[in-house]
Amino acid sequence: AGYPKWMWEERAALAKVVFQYQEQPSSSIDLVCAYSQNLLRYDKEHVVSGGCCSAVYNAEKMAEIIATLTPENMNVILVAKVHQEDREEFFNLEAPWFGTKYRKERLQEEDVQRWSVTQPDAKNPYLFLPKP
Repeated sequence: AGYPKWMWEERAALAKVVFQYQEQPSSSIDLVCAYSQNLLRYDKEHVVSGGCCSAVYNAEKMAEIIATLTPENMNVILVAKVHQEDREEFFNLEAPWFGTKYRKERLQEEDVQRWSVTQPDAKNPYLFLPKP
């Protein structure tokens, strides 16, 4: 099914509104900094609009990108104020900039298998796109 064109057009219309009514930088230097960062991320015709304005709808490219979203290459991030494993020995790493403790580990193979769709036509009833 992919990403429906109506959904792309709706998102593009909202992005246009965001671009038109975005807060303006407080100084010229802030504007120059924003544009210089955009030079690294976008083609020259999108430096001013940045990520606000949509490119052209490309169903094939979107299907290609969606196909790469699999349990085998996913990254799970759990952010919680309190965690059942909120003990010092649970964390195995510490961020150098803030000293925030966190845990990094590989996904269990049984979880990857459970999250994988083994039949091409199998659908999870809890995962669906809204209707127009």
